[in-house]
Amino acid sequence: MLCRSALTVAPTTQRLAARRLAFLVLLTSLAVAPAWAGGGIPWRENFKAAKEEAVKTGKPLLIEYNSKGCGWCREMEKKTHPDPAVIATLRRHVVPVRVTGDPGGIKKAHNIKGTPRTLILDAETMTLVGNIRGFKMPATYVSMVNASRSRLALFREIARSICPAR
Repeated sequence: MLCRSALTVAPTTQRLAARRLAFLVLLTSLAVAPAWAGGGIPWRENFKAAKEEAVKTGKPLLIEYNSKGCGWCREMEKKTHPDPAVIATLRRHVVPVRVTGDPGGIKKAHNIKGTPRTLILDAETMTLVGNIRGFKMPATYVSMVNASRSRLALFREIARSICPAR
């Protein structure tokens, strides 16, 4: 009898373990889903189109400069960009664009040297409201982007008080 009951318990235990594993896989996929479900950060490749979109939506323009031989740029791509908080912040609050070269003379105007570099600008006036130099961990990056958004809101409020027609 002891052997028979041991045999009948094993399949039940295995089924329970399989259900638990399936439940854990489901929970894990739901927790990670926001990061990959939308395809990550929706980087724009065309600066002019990204600027027009930012003006139209009223969102700041986030410009990221990086280079192929830059080790810290690869770290940003591996550690910072895949983070769900970074993805959510950039998707909701800015128009992110990756550029090569210097469209609009922005790098030259702000004396930008070295990568990675992230600039946050008011797309309408091209006023610089954020300048993130080098590699940043996700929480720091999100904090810096949000601080830039706050500066932009203050900038716009001051501009409206000076020029009410705006």
